[in-house]
Amino acid sequence: MDINDLSEKIGAICAHLILVLGLTLAGANSYADAPACSEQWNIALEKQLATSDGQGHGPDIGSDEWKSVIEKKLGINTSPELPKRNTQAWCQFIDQRARSKNSVSAKTA
Repeated sequence: MDINDLSEKIGAICAHLILVLGLTLAGANSYADAPACSEQWNIALEKQLATSDGQGHGPDIGSDEWKSVIEKKLGINTSPELPKRNTQAWCQFIDQRARSKNSVSAKTA
């Protein structure tokens, strides 16, 4: 990895952190605040399921790798009903599962 690649990755991480901070301060941190597949929705999903290690290591939010981790976190990565990742149907499928998981977590907390 050369310095330009490193600089681009750091820039992308900083942009995501700024966006997460801004949306959190603005209150866009739940599914009700954002339509499925939007960047705000991705961030709300990331906040609930945490795909990174908290130190900036993990897949880029919204990437195919990130979507794969989201599927695994929800325990649906082998579901025959799982739509293709690059579709609105995938987002809606994930949204339903995440909302269900979120309400179960809230009831047991």
